[in-house]
Amino acid sequence: MKRAKNKSNIDIIKGYLSGERPFVQVGYNSDMSERKEGETWTDAGGKCWIYKNGRKRRINTPQKINPDIIRLRCKDCDMDMKWGNYLDDKIFPKTGRCYDCNIKFETKLKLENKFEDYEKIKVFNNQKSFCLDLKSKLEETIKYLETASNDIVYLNEDGSKEIWKDTTKEKVLSDAKNDYKECLDALDRIENQLKALNG
Repeated sequence: MKRAKNKSNIDIIKGYLSGERPFVQVGYNSDMSERKEGETWTDAGGKCWIYKNGRKRRINTPQKINPDIIRLRCKDCDMDMKWGNYLDDKIFPKTGRCYDCNIKFETKLKLENKFEDYEKIKVFNNQKSFCLDLKSKLEETIKYLETASNDIVYLNEDGSKEIWKDTTKEKVLSDAKNDYKECLDALDRIENQLKALNG
């Protein structure tokens, strides 16, 4: 028996027989023995529980989402897009409107004879986006080809290396530079067309 501080063995036994525990006991104590039917509690991790039908069950608590962070609403009718249909899901990311409001908007443009310009602006904006992506990829290609060596190294299964000379690098580099010039010219043409349509 472990010795308690400042007590003799006889005092420890007397205390033990009277129900006192002279030293701290560490062990597992189940919460279930203390819970009553229908009782709810929150654990140290912030999870909510309920004691039901002789078992503890987790209560799902929905997380609070700030509606200003995720605001998917039609800019015309202010409808919440989570209640829209599959047509709204296709139209909203492109226009910021629900399907019905987009139909109304385009119909109004047709009645005012402005739909053709609106359609051209959308087409030119799509072309501009494509050309900007192409321009960045061509810049990366040209930069890589100008700094890369002419050696192509192949590793075989047995660990040996084969070194080959790249004879097409100069051709690919000149083609990429020509494509880059054409891309810049196309971007200038698109910008001029957009300025004329918006003006």
